[in-house]
Formats: sequence, C-alpha cells, structure tokens
Amino acid sequence: MAKCIRCGKGGLFKKVDRATGLCSSCLLIQQQEDKLKSINAELNSKEKMLLEARESAKTEAFRQIESEYQQYTVQMDSLKRAVLDAEAKRDSLSLQNQDAENRLSAAIRKNEKLKPLARSIQTAYSEWIAGDSAAAAQRIESLNLEDLLPEPDLNCLTMKTLKARYKALRKQIVELCNAHEKRYTTKTNAALYKLMVLAMEAELENVLYKLQFGRLELGIDAVKRLTARYYAIAADGNQNIAPTLKSFIGQIESLYLDVVATEYEYYVQRERAREEQKAIREQMRQEAEERKQLEREKKKVEAEERKYQQEIDRLRLEMESAKNEELESLRKRLEDVTALMAQVEQKKTEIINLQNGKAGTVYIISNIGSFGEDVFKVGMTRRLEPEDRVNELGSASVPFPFDVHSFIFSEDAPALEAALHHELNDHRVNKVNLRKEFFRISIEELQQMVERHDPTAAFRVTALAEQYRQSLSITDVPDELPVDTGDEDDEE
Repeated sequence: MAKCIRCGKGGLFKKVDRATGLCSSCLLIQQQEDKLKSINAELNSKEKMLLEARESAKTEAFRQIESEYQQYTVQMDSLKRAVLDAEAKRDSLSLQNQDAENRLSAAIRKNEKLKPLARSIQTAYSEWIAGDSAAAAQRIESLNLEDLLPEPDLNCLTMKTLKARYKALRKQIVELCNAHEKRYTTKTNAALYKLMVLAMEAELENVLYKLQFGRLELGIDAVKRLTARYYAIAADGNQNIAPTLKSFIGQIESLYLDVVATEYEYYVQRERAREEQKAIREQMRQEAEERKQLEREKKKVEAEERKYQQEIDRLRLEMESAKNEELESLRKRLEDVTALMAQVEQKKTEIINLQNGKAGTVYIISNIGSFGEDVFKVGMTRRLEPEDRVNELGSASVPFPFDVHSFIFSEDAPALEAALHHELNDHRVNKVNLRKEFFRISIEELQQMVERHDPTAAFRVTALAEQYRQSLSITDVPDELPVDTGDEDDEE
C-alpha cells in the first residue's frame, strides 16, 4: 500500500495520488500553498511597480517645481530691473526738485534783503517827512548812546559757546563807547562822536552780514579800512578831538576784530559740520548700497534654505520605507544636508543683524501758522537728506512749511529721539496717541534740552514762518494763479 510522501500516512482507506504521491488532504494543502506563493509573487511585483511609480512621480514633481522656480527667478530679476529704473527716475526728479527749491530760496533771500530798504523808506516818510521831524530828533537826542547802539541778529548767536563770547565782547564795546562819550563836553563834539559810533556800528553789521567761510581776511581788512576812514574824517573835521578819537578807534578796532572772528567761527563750525555730514552721507549711501546687496544675498540664502528643506523632507520620507544599507545611506545624507541647512541659517542670521542699522537724524521743527507759538515736532529720520522728510511733512498736510530749529545726527538716533521724548513727555500736545510727536514748550527750554544732549548741535531760536507772516500782510488775494511764463517749474 502506498504512503503519502508528505504526511507519511497510508492504509486501505487512504488514497494516494500516483502523480504527486500525496494524499487528498496533503494535495489540497499543497495546492493552497502554491496558490499563496503565486499571490505573494504577484503582490511583490505590484509593490515594486508602485515604488517605481512613486519615485517617477517625485522626480517629475521636483522637475516641475524646479522649472517653475526658474520662471519665478526670471520674473523676479525683471521686477528688480524695473525697481532700479524707477529709483533712478525718482533720483532724477529729486535733483530737479532740489534745483527748484534752490531757486526759490534765492528769490526768498533776495526778497529779505530788499525788506530793510522798503522799511527804511516807509519810516523816513512816516517819521521824518509826513511826521514831526523835530520831535523825532528830540526823542533821539534824549536817548543814551547805549540805547542807540544796534543789536544785530548774528549767526553766532545760535550756538551757546559763541553766543556767550559775543555777549561778553558786546558788553565791552558798550562800556568803551560810554566811557569815551563822557570825555566830550561840548554838544557839537558829543553829537559828532555819537554819529560816528552809530555809523561805525552800522558798517560793522554790514561787514558781519557779508562774512563768508574762507573770507576772514576780507572781513578783517574791511574793519581796518572803516576804522581808518572814520578816524581820518572825524579828525579832519575837528583836530581838537583827534587824540581822543585815536585812542577810542584803536581800542574799538581790536574789539571789532574779535567780533568778526567770533562770527566767522560760526561759519568754520558750520563748514566743519557740513564736511562731517558730507562724509556721513557718503557713508550712508554706501550703507544703503550695502543694505541692497545684503537684501539680495538674503533672498539667495532664503532660496537655498527652501531647497535644503525640500531635500530634508524628501530624505525623511524615503527613510520611512528604507532598510539596512539604504537606510544608513539616507541617514548620512540627511546629516550632511542638515549641516548645510544650519550653515545657511547662520548666514541668514548674520545678514539680518547687518541690516539692523541705527544711524539717523533727529529733527526739531515748528509751524507757527499751522499750530501756533511754542509747539514743536521732535522726530527722527534715516534719510540721507533730512530736509526731504521736513519738506514732505510740510507738503499738502499743513497750510505752511515747517521751520527747522535743529538737525542732530546720531549713531543711535532712535535712542536720542527716545531720550528727548522722555524729557518732553509731560509737554505732549496729544496725550492719547503717543505717536504724535508734537510738544508744547518754550523755545528756551527746548534749546537748553538739546544742548544738554549734544552741546555741539546748532540751534536756531528764530522761526521765520515766512509764508505765514506774508499771508497776514496780504489783504487782496487773486482768484487765479499767475500765468506760467516757463521760466520756472510749476510748484505742486
């Protein structure tokens, strides 16, 4: 009797298939095992096809993303060129605007020079021609020489140290004039002396107004010529007072030369400040170019960062299904890409730190026509030309332009602005919105505050408010603007 080659069982009732040597039970098991092997083989084949399809899809997706990124890069380069062209056009318009403002400033200065002449004609008519000239002469005669001496508005008075020096010289001049006045006993000689002193003071004021940087010798020569001229004229008119006049003019000439040197020191310091500002502007232009370069580098780094992040995500996804050597290879690749990613992030951090500059200019401005007396705006700008910010503030938002009292450049402009705002906090006009940088305070207190923070900062006390004051004097306003002759650019 045959036995099953699989289970080894046989017997009368155990049928064994002659072809396979298996009993019916083992034959059924063998058939099921063969079928299971076939299914496993088919499943492995489909899984392999699925992996290949997934890899193909990934490759196609990365290729598509890379293609789109290249297109976006081309579009970005085109936009950057358009931005550069727009910036060049803006700079050209800014230069044209500056030229127009220079012409306007020249016209304003010319108008200011003509104002004293107009006032003198008006006064001559009202006080001496139409009025009582004898009464006016009697009033002047009763005044002391000290009351008749003029007090010019000089540039040196805008700086604390120069102002103190000038005031001391001015006091010595007044004392000298009063001391010599007492030497003249006759009414004629005293009158001649007073007229000579007043005339010399007027000519000195003219010398001071004409003083410019680089022309100190011209001012000194002008003082020496005027003292020599007045001595010759007065001595020729009365030889009796010539010795006294010689002593007086010799002393007054020395004081006048010191006054000229004091006023000239203002121009020296202003020129020094201009040169420093010129160097600072050049540095700021370079920094601006560097910031643009840093921005370009930052965008490149961010693009690299995105690529590395995509690679990291891809490697982590593959590691989920990888085994043994493939898994180890992917892990090593992931470590390398992660290290590169860390370098990119470090470079990005360095670029961001370089972009965070603090240099700027703190400005102090006022607008009497718009906000009244003793109201000032204290703000900060990082622009290369702080005047551009002031002109922008006085464009269409207020009826009159702002007057500048001080520009203070600082390496840490935000800190300086914050310190000033802290001291001025109780003087705020708007106590609700602290972003409104307007303060109500006297000009003297504000000047002292600025000098405490920066003793070298120039500070102008007088607010011209030209358009506002001119508007007060105009009664008849034309309905239309003057016809444009084409000589100057239209004012917007």
